[in-house]
Amino acid sequence: QTVGWWAKGMALRNYGLLFTCSVGFEFMEWSLQHWLPNFNECWWDRWILDVLLCNNIGLFLGIATTKYMGSRLYDWRGISEHKTLRGKVWRSMLQFTPHRWDDMDWAPASSPKRLLQCLLLVAAILLVEVNSFFLKAVLWVPPRNPLNSLRLLLWFGIAIPAIEEFYAFVEKEKGDVSRMGSFVWVTFATVAVECLVWVKHGRGMFTAPFPRHVVLVWAALVLSLAGMFAAWMVRKRLSFKLKAS
Repeated sequence: QTVGWWAKGMALRNYGLLFTCSVGFEFMEWSLQHWLPNFNECWWDRWILDVLLCNNIGLFLGIATTKYMGSRLYDWRGISEHKTLRGKVWRSMLQFTPHRWDDMDWAPASSPKRLLQCLLLVAAILLVEVNSFFLKAVLWVPPRNPLNSLRLLLWFGIAIPAIEEFYAFVEKEKGDVSRMGSFVWVTFATVAVECLVWVKHGRGMFTAPFPRHVVLVWAALVLSLAGMFAAWMVRKRLSFKLKAS
């Protein structure tokens, strides 16, 4: 679990969004525990051991690794230009790492649009996490099966360039990126396909209704977000009119 959040820290590189994903995943577990029995955990296991300890350690290690990698100097010569076998192998491995390890200042509170973009990213990450448990339940994949680890490794390889491209897109005011990159679209498509797989093959498995308290908490959350966005938009419009006058 800590290793997984270390990988997310290297991909997302922002503690605020990472902590939001950590809390959001535990909230998803709490919401879906009537469908997936392995989501049933006591409160101290969920919020203390997972969120405050294991996940937090992984997040800090991931961000620290990113800062360390960003301070190093890399030799980006072509593979054929390296003379030794060790140099060729090391250069081949670097081919699957980012060209830069820059920090990502997502600034979700800068505007309503930016907050929606950040929430879209968080939702995609949470879907990837939840899909793994639904796929294991529907396709009868044992927890220790190597396919689970292989899937996570593939997602890690996809996530780093996809998040880089999505960040470049949301920061397009500072550059010339006018549309999302191919890795972002592949990521969204893969998440959708995984959802369709467990929905199709899980017919009749997830029929229990959501508990009343779960529905009430989700309704309060959605209404709070909608009210916050409405107040934010009104405030921005009023400030714009005051500046214009």
